[in-house]
Amino acid sequence: MLLLTRFRSLIKYAIVFITAVIISLTLWNFNLYLLFRNTSYSEDYDYIIYVENGFVKVKNGASGQIDFSGKNFSQILKYLFSFHAGVNEGLKIFIRRAYYNVSCDILLENCKYVKMVSDGAKLNLNGHTLTIKGESWENSNHNNIEGFTIIGGRLIIENSFMTTIKDCIFIDTNETITLLNSNGWTECTTIEHCYFINPKLGITFKTPMNNGTRSYANTEIKQCYFELRREGAVGIYVEPRADFNEGLIQNVRFWMGAMAEFNQTGILVKGSMLNTLMQNVVFESFAKNPEGIYGIILGENCDPPILGHGVVFCGNLTGSISNRYGKWLYWGKWIL
Repeated sequence: MLLLTRFRSLIKYAIVFITAVIISLTLWNFNLYLLFRNTSYSEDYDYIIYVENGFVKVKNGASGQIDFSGKNFSQILKYLFSFHAGVNEGLKIFIRRAYYNVSCDILLENCKYVKMVSDGAKLNLNGHTLTIKGESWENSNHNNIEGFTIIGGRLIIENSFMTTIKDCIFIDTNETITLLNSNGWTECTTIEHCYFINPKLGITFKTPMNNGTRSYANTEIKQCYFELRREGAVGIYVEPRADFNEGLIQNVRFWMGAMAEFNQTGILVKGSMLNTLMQNVVFESFAKNPEGIYGIILGENCDPPILGHGVVFCGNLTGSISNRYGKWLYWGKWIL
Protein backbone atom coordinates (compact mmCIF):
# COMPACT_ATOMS: atom_id res chain seq x y z
CA MET A 1 0.00 0.00 0.00
CA LEU A 2 2.85 2.34 0.87
CA LEU A 3 4.55 1.62 -2.45
CA LEU A 4 1.35 2.38 -4.32
CA THR A 5 1.00 5.74 -2.48
CA ARG A 6 4.61 6.67 -3.33
CA PHE A 7 4.09 5.67 -6.95
CA ARG A 8 1.00 7.88 -7.20
CA SER A 9 2.94 10.80 -5.68
CA LEU A 10 5.72 10.36 -8.22
CA ILE A 11 3.16 10.33 -11.02
CA LYS A 12 1.67 13.60 -9.73
CA TYR A 13 5.11 15.25 -9.49
CA ALA A 14 5.96 14.08 -13.00
CA ILE A 15 2.70 15.46 -14.38
CA VAL A 16 3.27 18.83 -12.65
CA PHE A 17 6.87 19.00 -13.94
CA ILE A 18 5.95 18.12 -17.53
CA THR A 19 3.06 20.61 -17.47
CA ALA A 20 5.38 23.36 -16.24
CA VAL A 21 7.90 22.59 -19.01
CA ILE A 22 5.17 22.64 -21.66
CA ILE A 23 3.79 25.97 -20.39
CA SER A 24 7.29 27.51 -20.27
CA LEU A 25 8.12 26.40 -23.81
CA THR A 26 4.77 27.65 -25.07
CA LEU A 27 5.26 31.08 -23.50
CA TRP A 28 8.83 31.30 -24.84
CA ASN A 29 7.79 30.37 -28.38
CA PHE A 30 4.87 32.80 -28.21
CA ASN A 31 7.25 35.53 -27.11
CA LEU A 32 9.50 34.79 -30.09
CA TYR A 33 6.49 34.79 -32.38
CA LEU A 34 5.44 38.25 -31.17
CA LEU A 35 8.98 39.53 -31.56
CA PHE A 36 9.56 38.20 -35.08
CA ARG A 37 6.04 37.96 -36.48
CA ASN A 38 6.70 40.72 -39.02
CA THR A 39 10.02 39.31 -40.26
CA SER A 40 11.11 36.45 -42.44
CA TYR A 41 14.22 35.68 -40.40
CA SER A 42 14.27 32.33 -38.66
CA GLU A 43 17.78 32.20 -37.16
CA ASP A 44 18.55 33.05 -33.57
CA TYR A 45 19.94 36.45 -32.57
CA ASP A 46 22.07 37.32 -29.57
CA TYR A 47 20.26 40.63 -29.13
CA ILE A 48 17.06 42.21 -30.38
CA ILE A 49 16.86 46.01 -30.38
CA TYR A 50 13.49 47.75 -30.57
CA VAL A 51 11.64 50.90 -29.53
CA GLU A 52 8.96 50.83 -26.83
CA ASN A 53 7.36 53.81 -25.10
CA GLY A 54 10.06 56.13 -26.41
CA PHE A 55 12.95 53.99 -25.14
CA VAL A 56 15.39 51.92 -27.16
CA LYS A 57 15.55 48.50 -25.53
CA VAL A 58 17.98 45.62 -25.86
CA LYS A 59 16.52 42.18 -25.32
CA ASN A 60 18.83 39.25 -24.71
CA GLY A 61 18.06 36.59 -27.30
CA ALA A 62 19.01 33.75 -24.95
CA SER A 63 17.32 34.81 -21.71
CA GLY A 64 14.54 37.01 -23.10
CA GLN A 65 15.42 39.63 -20.48
CA ILE A 66 15.93 43.36 -21.13
CA ASP A 67 19.68 43.85 -20.70
CA PHE A 68 19.76 47.56 -21.44
CA SER A 69 17.40 50.45 -22.09
CA GLY A 70 17.96 54.08 -23.00
CA LYS A 71 17.04 57.01 -25.21
CA ASN A 72 20.25 57.06 -27.23
CA PHE A 73 20.68 54.51 -30.04
CA SER A 74 24.40 55.27 -30.38
CA GLN A 75 24.85 54.54 -26.68
CA ILE A 76 23.02 51.24 -27.12
CA LEU A 77 25.40 50.01 -29.82
CA LYS A 78 28.45 51.24 -27.91
CA TYR A 79 27.20 49.31 -24.88
CA LEU A 80 26.81 46.09 -26.85
CA PHE A 81 30.20 46.22 -28.53
CA SER A 82 32.07 47.40 -25.42
CA PHE A 83 30.37 44.65 -23.40
CA HIS A 84 31.73 42.12 -25.89
CA ALA A 85 35.10 43.88 -26.32
CA GLY A 86 37.70 41.48 -27.64
CA VAL A 87 35.15 38.74 -28.42
CA ASN A 88 33.07 40.39 -31.14
CA GLU A 89 33.01 37.23 -33.18
CA GLY A 90 29.76 35.76 -34.44
CA LEU A 91 27.65 38.41 -32.70
CA LYS A 92 24.18 38.65 -34.28
CA ILE A 93 21.94 41.67 -33.68
CA PHE A 94 18.42 42.17 -35.00
CA ILE A 95 17.14 45.76 -35.06
CA ARG A 96 13.39 45.97 -35.45
CA ARG A 97 11.74 48.42 -37.81
CA ALA A 98 11.56 51.87 -36.21
CA TYR A 99 13.15 55.31 -36.50
CA TYR A 100 16.49 55.67 -34.69
CA ASN A 101 18.47 58.90 -34.23
CA VAL A 102 22.25 58.58 -34.19
CA SER A 103 24.02 61.28 -32.17
CA CYS A 104 27.69 60.38 -32.71
CA ASP A 105 29.98 58.25 -34.85
CA ILE A 106 29.64 54.49 -34.40
CA LEU A 107 32.72 52.25 -34.69
CA LEU A 108 32.57 48.47 -35.09
CA GLU A 109 36.26 47.67 -34.62
CA ASN A 110 37.98 44.31 -35.06
CA CYS A 111 34.78 42.35 -35.56
CA LYS A 112 34.43 38.97 -37.26
CA TYR A 113 31.24 37.35 -38.53
CA VAL A 114 29.15 40.09 -36.94
CA LYS A 115 25.65 40.51 -38.39
CA MET A 116 23.45 43.58 -37.97
CA VAL A 117 20.13 42.80 -39.62
CA SER A 118 16.85 44.70 -39.79
CA ASP A 119 13.43 44.49 -41.39
CA GLY A 120 13.58 48.14 -42.46
CA ALA A 121 14.85 50.20 -39.51
CA LYS A 122 15.60 53.84 -40.40
CA LEU A 123 18.92 55.10 -39.05
CA ASN A 124 19.24 58.87 -39.22
CA LEU A 125 23.00 59.32 -38.92
CA ASN A 126 22.71 63.13 -38.76
CA GLY A 127 26.01 63.55 -40.61
CA HIS A 128 27.84 60.90 -38.58
CA THR A 129 29.55 57.72 -39.72
CA LEU A 130 29.06 54.01 -39.15
CA THR A 131 32.49 52.42 -39.56
CA ILE A 132 33.48 48.78 -39.90
CA LYS A 133 37.24 48.83 -39.28
CA GLY A 134 40.03 46.42 -38.57
CA GLU A 135 43.58 46.98 -37.42
CA SER A 136 44.09 44.85 -40.54
CA TRP A 137 41.86 42.62 -42.65
CA GLU A 138 42.71 39.67 -40.39
CA ASN A 139 40.94 41.44 -37.52
CA SER A 140 37.84 42.51 -39.47
CA ASN A 141 36.21 40.03 -41.82
CA HIS A 142 32.92 38.42 -42.89
CA ASN A 143 30.77 41.16 -41.35
CA ASN A 144 27.25 41.84 -42.61
CA ILE A 145 24.91 44.88 -42.64
CA GLU A 146 21.45 44.11 -44.01
CA GLY A 147 17.98 45.60 -44.32
CA PHE A 148 18.44 49.24 -43.19
CA THR A 149 17.45 52.65 -44.50
CA ILE A 150 20.37 54.98 -43.76
CA ILE A 151 19.74 58.72 -43.89
CA GLY A 152 22.23 61.59 -43.97
CA GLY A 153 25.46 59.80 -43.09
CA ARG A 154 28.29 57.60 -44.29
CA LEU A 155 29.16 53.91 -44.05
CA ILE A 156 32.93 53.32 -44.02
CA ILE A 157 34.54 49.93 -44.66
CA GLU A 158 38.20 50.10 -43.65
CA ASN A 159 40.88 47.39 -43.65
CA SER A 160 38.23 44.68 -43.88
CA PHE A 161 37.75 41.42 -45.79
CA MET A 162 34.52 40.05 -47.27
CA THR A 163 32.15 42.68 -45.86
CA THR A 164 28.56 42.42 -47.16
CA ILE A 165 26.13 45.35 -47.44
CA LYS A 166 22.76 44.09 -48.61
CA ASP A 167 19.15 45.26 -49.05
CA CYS A 168 19.85 48.80 -47.83
CA ILE A 169 18.51 52.20 -48.91
CA PHE A 170 20.73 55.27 -48.61
CA ILE A 171 19.03 58.70 -48.68
CA ASP A 172 20.43 62.27 -48.90
CA THR A 173 24.10 61.53 -48.23
CA ASN A 174 27.20 63.46 -49.22
CA GLU A 175 29.45 60.40 -49.06
CA THR A 176 27.50 57.17 -48.87
CA ILE A 177 29.69 54.04 -48.86
CA THR A 178 33.43 54.63 -48.58
CA LEU A 179 36.00 51.86 -48.99
CA LEU A 180 39.28 52.86 -47.35
CA ASN A 181 42.71 51.31 -46.85
CA SER A 182 44.78 52.74 -44.01
CA ASN A 183 46.62 49.55 -43.01
CA GLY A 184 46.66 46.72 -45.52
CA TRP A 185 43.71 46.25 -47.87
CA THR A 186 39.93 46.02 -48.15
CA GLU A 187 38.96 43.26 -50.56
CA CYS A 188 36.06 41.01 -51.62
CA THR A 189 33.41 43.49 -50.49
CA THR A 190 29.87 42.78 -51.71
CA ILE A 191 27.35 45.60 -52.11
CA GLU A 192 24.10 44.06 -53.27
CA HIS A 193 20.50 45.11 -53.88
CA CYS A 194 20.98 48.64 -52.55
CA TYR A 195 19.27 51.88 -53.59
CA PHE A 196 21.12 55.21 -53.48
CA ILE A 197 18.74 58.19 -53.47
CA ASN A 198 20.26 61.68 -53.91
CA PRO A 199 23.90 60.95 -53.03
CA LYS A 200 26.70 63.39 -53.74
CA LEU A 201 29.05 60.39 -53.90
CA GLY A 202 27.54 56.92 -54.02
CA ILE A 203 30.34 54.35 -53.65
CA THR A 204 33.90 55.69 -53.30
CA PHE A 205 37.14 53.73 -53.55
CA LYS A 206 39.50 56.04 -51.66
CA THR A 207 43.13 56.86 -52.33
CA PRO A 208 45.01 54.78 -49.70
CA MET A 209 46.49 56.50 -46.68
CA ASN A 210 49.11 55.69 -44.03
CA ASN A 211 50.08 52.00 -44.46
CA GLY A 212 47.19 51.13 -46.74
CA THR A 213 47.73 49.35 -50.03
CA ARG A 214 45.96 50.27 -53.28
CA SER A 215 43.94 47.07 -53.46
CA TYR A 216 40.14 46.86 -53.37
CA ALA A 217 40.24 43.71 -55.50
CA ASN A 218 37.28 41.42 -56.17
CA THR A 219 34.68 43.91 -54.95
CA GLU A 220 31.23 43.17 -56.37
CA ILE A 221 28.45 45.75 -56.86
CA LYS A 222 25.26 43.96 -57.91
CA GLN A 223 21.60 44.91 -58.35
CA CYS A 224 22.18 48.48 -57.18
CA TYR A 225 20.39 51.63 -58.32
CA PHE A 226 21.69 55.20 -58.21
CA GLU A 227 19.29 58.14 -58.42
CA LEU A 228 21.50 61.20 -58.98
CA ARG A 229 19.53 64.36 -58.26
CA ARG A 230 22.04 67.06 -57.40
CA GLU A 231 24.68 68.89 -59.40
CA GLY A 232 28.13 67.34 -59.15
CA ALA A 233 26.81 63.91 -58.13
CA VAL A 234 28.83 60.76 -58.91
CA GLY A 235 27.50 57.21 -58.64
CA ILE A 236 30.79 55.26 -58.34
CA TYR A 237 34.12 57.07 -57.89
CA VAL A 238 37.51 55.33 -58.13
CA GLU A 239 40.01 57.85 -56.76
CA PRO A 240 43.66 58.16 -57.91
CA ARG A 241 45.87 55.24 -56.82
CA ALA A 242 42.84 53.16 -55.81
CA ASP A 243 42.72 49.73 -57.50
CA PHE A 244 39.22 48.38 -57.99
CA ASN A 245 40.63 45.38 -59.88
CA GLU A 246 39.20 41.99 -60.88
CA GLY A 247 35.80 43.14 -59.66
CA LEU A 248 32.24 43.08 -60.96
CA ILE A 249 29.52 45.68 -61.59
CA GLN A 250 26.42 43.76 -62.60
CA ASN A 251 22.72 44.63 -63.05
CA VAL A 252 23.25 48.24 -62.00
CA ARG A 253 21.37 51.34 -63.20
CA PHE A 254 22.21 55.03 -62.98
CA TRP A 255 19.41 57.63 -63.31
CA MET A 256 20.66 61.14 -64.09
CA GLY A 257 19.48 64.55 -65.26
CA ALA A 258 15.97 64.57 -63.82
CA MET A 259 16.46 67.09 -61.00
CA ALA A 260 19.71 68.73 -62.14
CA GLU A 261 20.94 68.85 -65.72
CA PHE A 262 24.55 69.79 -64.93
CA ASN A 263 27.71 67.88 -64.00
CA GLN A 264 26.58 64.38 -63.13
CA THR A 265 28.58 61.21 -63.71
CA GLY A 266 27.65 57.56 -63.43
CA ILE A 267 31.20 56.19 -62.98
CA LEU A 268 34.28 58.40 -62.54
CA VAL A 269 37.58 56.52 -62.91
CA LYS A 270 40.81 58.20 -61.86
CA GLY A 271 42.41 55.07 -60.43
CA SER A 272 42.33 51.52 -61.79
CA MET A 273 39.45 49.27 -62.80
CA LEU A 274 41.72 46.84 -64.60
CA ASN A 275 39.94 43.54 -65.38
CA THR A 276 36.76 44.68 -63.61
CA LEU A 277 33.76 43.57 -65.66
CA MET A 278 30.69 45.74 -66.22
CA GLN A 279 27.69 43.66 -67.22
CA ASN A 280 24.06 44.73 -67.72
CA VAL A 281 24.79 48.29 -66.61
CA VAL A 282 22.46 51.09 -67.77
CA PHE A 283 23.17 54.83 -67.78
CA GLU A 284 19.92 56.74 -68.31
CA SER A 285 19.62 60.53 -68.53
CA PHE A 286 16.36 62.49 -68.35
CA ALA A 287 18.02 65.87 -69.01
CA LYS A 288 16.55 67.97 -71.79
CA ASN A 289 19.65 70.14 -72.16
CA PRO A 290 22.49 68.20 -70.52
CA GLU A 291 25.76 69.92 -69.64
CA GLY A 292 28.55 67.75 -68.32
CA ILE A 293 26.37 64.65 -67.91
CA TYR A 294 28.36 61.50 -68.71
CA GLY A 295 27.86 57.80 -68.20
CA ILE A 296 31.59 57.21 -67.63
CA ILE A 297 34.52 59.62 -67.30
CA LEU A 298 38.05 58.21 -67.70
CA GLY A 299 40.87 60.15 -66.04
CA GLU A 300 44.39 60.70 -67.34
CA ASN A 301 46.13 57.97 -65.34
CA CYS A 302 43.29 55.47 -65.07
CA ASP A 303 42.87 51.88 -66.21
CA PRO A 304 39.37 51.45 -67.72
CA PRO A 305 37.06 48.53 -66.91
CA ILE A 306 35.90 45.84 -69.34
CA LEU A 307 32.58 46.82 -70.92
CA GLY A 308 30.74 43.53 -71.19
CA HIS A 309 27.31 42.42 -72.35
CA GLY A 310 24.35 44.74 -71.79
CA VAL A 311 26.15 48.06 -71.15
CA VAL A 312 23.60 50.63 -72.34
CA PHE A 313 23.60 54.44 -72.61
CA CYS A 314 20.18 55.99 -73.16
CA GLY A 315 18.48 59.37 -72.95
CA ASN A 316 20.17 62.75 -73.41
CA LEU A 317 23.79 62.59 -72.28
CA THR A 318 26.54 65.09 -73.01
CA GLY A 319 28.50 61.98 -73.89
CA SER A 320 28.28 58.27 -73.13
CA ILE A 321 31.99 58.02 -72.27
CA SER A 322 34.34 60.96 -71.77
CA ASN A 323 37.72 59.66 -72.95
CA ARG A 324 39.75 62.80 -73.58
CA TYR A 325 43.06 61.03 -72.84
CA GLY A 326 42.45 58.30 -75.43
CA LYS A 327 42.34 55.26 -73.17
CA TRP A 328 41.85 51.86 -74.79
CA LEU A 329 38.35 50.61 -74.12
CA TYR A 330 37.84 46.87 -73.75
CA TRP A 331 34.43 45.75 -74.95
CA GLY A 332 34.33 42.06 -74.29
CA LYS A 333 37.06 40.57 -76.52
CA TRP A 334 37.28 43.69 -78.64
CA ILE A 335 39.37 46.83 -78.19
CA LEU A 336 37.61 50.00 -79.35
